[in-house]
Amino acid sequence: MQNLWLWVLVGFVLWQWPYLHQFYRLMTLTIRPRSLELCSADDIDAETWLVLEPYITHLSERGFSHLATFKITRPPENAQIPVYRLHFHRQGDGVYAILETAPYPGVLQPVLVSFLTLFQSGRSCHTMNGVRHFFDYEPDDEEFCDHYLADWREILPAHLRDREIEGEVVQLEPKSPEELLAESQEDYVRSLRAEQEMGLIRKTQDGFRYRPSWSLWRMARRVVDGQRRFASSLRQATAGSPSEETGSSAALLSRMKVLARPKRNRKKAWTWFGLSAAVFFGISILLGLSVAAVVALMIVLLVHELGHWGAMRIFGYNDVSIFFLPFGAVTTGRKEERAALQEYLVFIMGPLPGLLIGVAILAYLALHQLPTSYDFLGRYAFFSLFINYINLLPILPLDGGRIVQLLLLPSKPKAQLYFYVFSLVAIAAATIWLRDPLLLILVAALAMAYQQNRAAATLAQKLIARYPNGGVTQEQVAEALAHDASFAHLSLPAKAALGHRVWSTLRMQKPKFSLVMAGFLFYLFLLAVPLLIALAFWRTL
Repeated sequence: MQNLWLWVLVGFVLWQWPYLHQFYRLMTLTIRPRSLELCSADDIDAETWLVLEPYITHLSERGFSHLATFKITRPPENAQIPVYRLHFHRQGDGVYAILETAPYPGVLQPVLVSFLTLFQSGRSCHTMNGVRHFFDYEPDDEEFCDHYLADWREILPAHLRDREIEGEVVQLEPKSPEELLAESQEDYVRSLRAEQEMGLIRKTQDGFRYRPSWSLWRMARRVVDGQRRFASSLRQATAGSPSEETGSSAALLSRMKVLARPKRNRKKAWTWFGLSAAVFFGISILLGLSVAAVVALMIVLLVHELGHWGAMRIFGYNDVSIFFLPFGAVTTGRKEERAALQEYLVFIMGPLPGLLIGVAILAYLALHQLPTSYDFLGRYAFFSLFINYINLLPILPLDGGRIVQLLLLPSKPKAQLYFYVFSLVAIAAATIWLRDPLLLILVAALAMAYQQNRAAATLAQKLIARYPNGGVTQEQVAEALAHDASFAHLSLPAKAALGHRVWSTLRMQKPKFSLVMAGFLFYLFLLAVPLLIALAFWRTL
């Protein structure tokens, strides 16, 4: 019965994972108080201007004049570069055009484009594109429209249709930059106040946080479904050929640089660690393990990950954090310029301390003539040796697989992809043999990531062929992605993530022959010695 409930739980998690992930992201998001300040268009940095330029040119050709530029001085915490909002106005029909840069990792557009018409009655009509699912509040005095159009050039004709409201007269005279500034800030404060009254957010010391509630769950589902709908429209529009703006090298380069910047959100890291540890503990109890066994298992996993964590911290990795998974634990960290020796030591420092501790405990028990099943210590030694030895097997994403890939398959994208497929098949076979529902989650995750790994191998192979001497820059990666039709079906966030991943991989130094020989021999030693000891012990029985 316990396994049945676990299979049901695993099935539910796999089915609802995108919604669960978005729900968690919203729960841990801090909405920081922000304000707008007037600035000049000349204050916009060159990279951001390259992203904005095609939009500004298009508006100018249609009779829009620049009215004001605002800089958002305290954007949400996931924004890593300044956010700018530009207002334009067309004198003939009183339409406002608003461009807002969107340097957020998950946003599907490099620039948010919207059109606004103000009426003499005090009401307004606002047409945006692909963002309606983010809003849970709509003012009574505003007609809010979103058609999820694949081409942003279609937003203006759609707006001209949307604003045809019976009895409303358009206000033709433009507002001053100061009036627009005050109204924009007032609208932002009013939306926060409304969401507070709805019970969706609560005020904290740092700003506002979402409350865990049924309303937030519905919002998470709406965001995921809305993103899927808009992404589908964009894919259909760009099928077979790169888009001009969302696939441009400037937009990709800007988003890649956002991904490259460290986040340093320790509070979120600790929250995720605590939550994942609680889930791991609950699942282990469901599997029938005793509390003492679960505690021993979690300590073994934590010691293993602390080995990775310590090595990463010594070598200057950013955003280093530990969290548990249903089938283990993982340590994540980022460093753009990594030496092969550093990467090898990060991988090996996970299983090595656990193996040494396990051997030391067994030696202690033997020295004091205690049985190997001696209470907590014996159980801990077994877990420590078994888990860390399994982790050395040459299968991705285990440390052994990553060591093999680092030492034997550097700068060989196709070979790395074949190794990934081999690992996927091996873990799938183990799942079928063991009938383990938790391994099914790992198999599903690896299967879903296959297309990403295939795209990364394809891009890396092309870049290596184009730049055989190495030294590939972010600009070159963005340029290759922007003009290669084989990646045209990918959304802007997917392209940026792919480009950042490949650029980071290609920047790592190729291991020297001495490291390959010494590192691989030590790896084989760690694999062979425990196996030989186990075989010798087996023969004595």
